[in-house]
Amino acid sequence: MFSRAVSEIDQFLRGELSARVVDVAKVYRSRQFVSGWRITVKGADGVLHELDVLITSEFPYVAPRIALVDTSHFLKWPHVERDGVLCLLSENDLVDHTAPVAVLQLLLSEAIDLIDASVAGQNQPDFLIECKSYWAQAVDNGPLLHSLVRLEPPSRLIQIWCGHERTVAADGHAELATWVRNFRGCEQVPTDEFTQGLLLWLPAPLFPWQFPNSAAGLRRLVREQGGAGLDLLDSLIDERTVSLWVLLVSATADGPFAGAVFVRRAVQRGYGAPRGIRHRGFRERHVPRALSLAHFFGAGKVQLADVAREDAMWVHGRESVASAERLRASKVAILGCGSVGATIAVALAQTGVGNFLLIDPERLTGPNTSRHPLGAQSVGKNKAVALSQKLRGDFPHVNSAVALNRSWKQLTDGERSQIGESDLFICAVGSIGVELAINNWARSTLSCPVLYLWLEPFACAAHAVAIASSGGCLECGFDSFGAPRFRVTDWPAGSTTRREPGCAATFQPYGAVDLLGGVCSMADLALRCLLSEVQSSQHRIRVASDWRLREHGGTWSNAWLELTKRAEGDFAVTRPWDSAQDCQRCHPSSSR
Repeated sequence: MFSRAVSEIDQFLRGELSARVVDVAKVYRSRQFVSGWRITVKGADGVLHELDVLITSEFPYVAPRIALVDTSHFLKWPHVERDGVLCLLSENDLVDHTAPVAVLQLLLSEAIDLIDASVAGQNQPDFLIECKSYWAQAVDNGPLLHSLVRLEPPSRLIQIWCGHERTVAADGHAELATWVRNFRGCEQVPTDEFTQGLLLWLPAPLFPWQFPNSAAGLRRLVREQGGAGLDLLDSLIDERTVSLWVLLVSATADGPFAGAVFVRRAVQRGYGAPRGIRHRGFRERHVPRALSLAHFFGAGKVQLADVAREDAMWVHGRESVASAERLRASKVAILGCGSVGATIAVALAQTGVGNFLLIDPERLTGPNTSRHPLGAQSVGKNKAVALSQKLRGDFPHVNSAVALNRSWKQLTDGERSQIGESDLFICAVGSIGVELAINNWARSTLSCPVLYLWLEPFACAAHAVAIASSGGCLECGFDSFGAPRFRVTDWPAGSTTRREPGCAATFQPYGAVDLLGGVCSMADLALRCLLSEVQSSQHRIRVASDWRLREHGGTWSNAWLELTKRAEGDFAVTRPWDSAQDCQRCHPSSSR
């Protein structure tokens, strides 16, 4: 297909447009082009323009690229990259690979239209519509600023952390310090790593020729905006100022855009240069403000920088999830940080939940890592503590992730009261005796929903029961011996546990992939509880495929087949968790 398509466009370009071959390896060294042809076209104004037609090894399934040989139009005409390649199609545009010549003709027509519109100045607004792309192209190996800042007016001072790992901006010092402590996994951050910067709110994005290319140009841009921006900028400068960050923010039809400017004081070098940063004739800290400003902005070096948004609202849905603010303010308590509880904690953190209380008395072992989100570096550590460190390190914008190295029985009244302050309590201890005791406590103490989780053998069925203000309690679904009234699977061969050579050393052999479907279903129900979508107790069941069940020697129970009328597996069912008339917790006068 490749050879035939190349032959077809080669005949067209040479026969119709007198093309000549281009040495793509020499002209476009940073690209992956394998062949190229150069042609000459005439614009609407009669001016001739040289264009290169370029293809990759994926041609004809990937469209050819068209490039302007004259690269001086970069950042003067829109849709022209640094090496002259034109942006005519998006990455998701599909082309007819069976008609390479027709595709090329269409692209050449669009290239000529682009040139004509650029010469006439008709497409200048495209610079503002796609301002993020043009700012990124103007950044030349500049630094990267990670941002937690609210990208909204007015112009204001912001906080900057200049760590050896990265540079991060935030609106307030407390927020930024928490982020850094989470990110580094430490309790203290040196104060000299923090400084202040400026967020300058612009009424509209800048055209490329308005990008500041000097410290003086930056100060002029700030002054032209009026308002308090210039006074704020000048307040950051004295004779000791070595560098400065300015965040340029503007609104667009597709949301706010932010670019950054980094200014570094010019330092005099060579024989006779003064030691340190000082001005002749003035003692330190007695340099007139005007002189400090003139020195810093007169000779300072400027670098444009990209901004990587890492604020919670952007990370969790790119400001398109209506529930993001609510989830960020939510608190989830999780008792049991094993393979189920820990995986759900990570999923909820990824969804945007901002506060966690993690409780588990056990240490992580090597075999746990086959189905636990914690890896070998956490082996030997308490699961709750290590999970807290992971959540804080992976998602530094979380508000809190408190760990308690305790069992349920070891929790103090004060620690249990922290559970009562949560919006959801998840119980994933895997012990029905403990869970029934918790059910008894929770029904008389908690106002938030409680989510109980357990697995049937080999994770062939995952159960999540959400106990709400109405409906049954956990005990309603179990008999007096703690056996579930409803089972999904049966195991004709008897015991499904494996043993190690130790007292009560039993385990279930299943891995991370076996867990995925069930844990996703559990996490979804947890999310529904947090968003107040569960008003009455309900039971979510997620089953594995039929072949996996049979591979382990199991069958579907009659109760399950009667409920679902399906035997293929690999689906989920949600049903009411009704109050049982013989439940002594819900109906104290009843007897089983």
